[in-house]
Amino acid sequence: MSKPNLGSLEKAIDHRSVLAKSPPASRSLYEHLLDCLEVFRQLPLVLPALPSCAKEPQFWDMLFVAVYLHDWGKVCEGFQQQLYPKGKRWGERHERISAAFAEFLTIDLQRQEQIGRAVLGHHKTYDRLRERRIYAEAANDQTTNLAYIYGHVSFAQRLQEMSKPYVRFLKSQWDKVAGSFYAENQIKLDAGRFDQLRDPYETLLDAWLNTSMNGEAQAFWSEMLLGGALRLCDHLGSAGIDKIPFVTTENFGFLHRLKPHQHQTDCWKVETHLFLTAPTGSGKTEAALGWMRRQIERQQGRILYLLPYTASINAMQKRLAKLFTPEVEFQHSELVGLLHGKARLHLLSAFEDRSAETEGVVRNMVELLRKMQHPIKVVTPFQILKHAFGVKGFEIGLSELAGSILIFDEIHAYDAETFARICVLLEWLTKHLGVRVMIMTATLPKFLKERLEQVLRNSSEVTVAPDFMQKLRRHRLKIHEGNIDDQLPMIRAELMSSPHRKVMVVCNTVAAAQRIYGALNNEVDTAQRVLLHGRFTYADRYEKERMLMEEDIRLLVGTQTVEVSLDIDFDVLFTEPAPLDALLQRFGRVNRHQPDKKGLCDVMVCREGGEYDGRIYPREIVERTLATMKAGPVDEQVLQSWLDAVYPCWPEKMEKSYAETLEAFREHLQKLYPYRDHKSSEEEFEQQFDGIPVLPASLQENYDGLLQQGRFIESETLLVSIRKFQFHLWLEAGLLRPHRVDLGKQLSHVIYVADLHYDDELGLTQEASKESAWSSRAL
Repeated sequence: MSKPNLGSLEKAIDHRSVLAKSPPASRSLYEHLLDCLEVFRQLPLVLPALPSCAKEPQFWDMLFVAVYLHDWGKVCEGFQQQLYPKGKRWGERHERISAAFAEFLTIDLQRQEQIGRAVLGHHKTYDRLRERRIYAEAANDQTTNLAYIYGHVSFAQRLQEMSKPYVRFLKSQWDKVAGSFYAENQIKLDAGRFDQLRDPYETLLDAWLNTSMNGEAQAFWSEMLLGGALRLCDHLGSAGIDKIPFVTTENFGFLHRLKPHQHQTDCWKVETHLFLTAPTGSGKTEAALGWMRRQIERQQGRILYLLPYTASINAMQKRLAKLFTPEVEFQHSELVGLLHGKARLHLLSAFEDRSAETEGVVRNMVELLRKMQHPIKVVTPFQILKHAFGVKGFEIGLSELAGSILIFDEIHAYDAETFARICVLLEWLTKHLGVRVMIMTATLPKFLKERLEQVLRNSSEVTVAPDFMQKLRRHRLKIHEGNIDDQLPMIRAELMSSPHRKVMVVCNTVAAAQRIYGALNNEVDTAQRVLLHGRFTYADRYEKERMLMEEDIRLLVGTQTVEVSLDIDFDVLFTEPAPLDALLQRFGRVNRHQPDKKGLCDVMVCREGGEYDGRIYPREIVERTLATMKAGPVDEQVLQSWLDAVYPCWPEKMEKSYAETLEAFREHLQKLYPYRDHKSSEEEFEQQFDGIPVLPASLQENYDGLLQQGRFIESETLLVSIRKFQFHLWLEAGLLRPHRVDLGKQLSHVIYVADLHYDDELGLTQEASKESAWSSRAL
């Protein structure tokens, strides 16, 4: 359908005379409303589950009306004046005026009020609106100094500021607009008098602030999803997005080129929630894509592929983008996006030009990723957990999740608290939002699987056939006495045995990895060796991951960072002892692609770990792992029994943490409320993240220069993330100092500088930097 033609009132009033945004790039109010309705028109196709999840048969009618009404308050003279340079600040919220028109709708009072509340809350929370109202009333007292910002003007006086001819014009277009965007609409607008409009602060705001309900109440989801969908239409319409891409079964044509294994075809037929247990190299991703296609056949929905690590996410997004949109570079795929805390750094790395202009392009790309632009997103679970914590925009996030398709890979990788929150969230989302879930893993203890099964009721399970498992035998386990340093002669012998031999060494701490790498760096040419751990700058780590994927690397020394989903393949492994699930991930980077050609490859585990390993892994789990594993060929079919022996349950401390988090998060969800602030829970969400960025002293001059040039994203690539406990230790030792960079216009930026040695081969060490006052001693 085309957008409506203007009626005869166009001759009496120019619809461009009232703006929605500041000039010069602004749209008129009427044009903006049509932009938002263009987004609305596509929602029944891309989010068809919204009405059933809202339990509201008139959901689309109500949303259409809310979208068309949501900015009518911008017709007020004060709002229009503030759009122009040197215009006086209005001191009023346009939503207050817009929401009042809901009373003229030909619909029952309950739905009138729901529409009014969605309009009133589409920018600010009700808590912020209440504060504004209090300030406005206090502005009469000149001692408060608030009169300059908030003039205390009655609602009746505000109505006098409206351009009544423009409102009449908007009213006159009602039927034409409905005919163009939602012909099924049954709600009309009565021709009420302007002086009959009542103040929504009194009719809606106060009552809502004194009301409480939770996710079990029928009205809760109608309120939540109507408000979220309205914001979604407003945000996308304001961004000029007139098309919401979605995937169909035709986008999965690449699956026809496969010769699927039985477990893959079994997954492709499943219509329910699904558990897939399959070892590395068995094609879990292809199995998930076929299940995804089956879900799309049943009902359209947004797709989230969830992984625990940013490196895994970056690699998977590239892989999926190549499958779904092979004609464009990964960063330009309109079907597959990604979202994590370092997404802008990842996208910037795809550009050779790192200018401030390029950074502007990247920022726009990240904004699109945050919006509902890509039908498939590769994300961390925190990107959906944040909605349950009430982080700003949570109503939009929950609306996008209605009828969504979630695929969890490597779900074993989370700590007890995060796993508990995932369990509660899945229970909540499947019950109320019709979310469909697939869990796939190579290493999941039975007790964790049982907890997920309690959440995902009526699920199916697919496993790999025994004969296929036999074909996947690729490792020979050897358990060596001593520690990783004791293995250095054998590591050197492996490197010397052939100029093509590829050796991987995994340590549990950065210090140990740096020490072992230093002991081996004369054995292999610089271009054929890589040290990989978490204390590199983003730029250097990205380059090392690129080298591993694209170049002939013979020696990799790393920490737990090698356990992520990097598609690398080595010939032999030496590793410090670790919990069984971590070891299996390390084994998975050996003999990954050609088991038929290579035969069994050695994976060698030391009995002794490092001095500080206990800070990373529970010692009892590591000891149980060493006692359970049997040297010799690793039979994939016995790995589950090993896992269950090592993990009959969590250690007491972790189990207590799981139980407490489970109960607390369920209670938290009962307090989540549309249109309200959730400051305390937002702070709790932020506390989950352990990393703090610091700047190596040797990079300070470069960092300052990038900031001065406005290349803010590239400046972030020079930072190193360290854990909170390490940050506080170094701060107390005087190894960290605050550094302020003046950006002009009274703006500045503060970062902590680490006075420790850094280079692109070793990363951040615990040796004092030459630039530091501590350079006289090593730490």
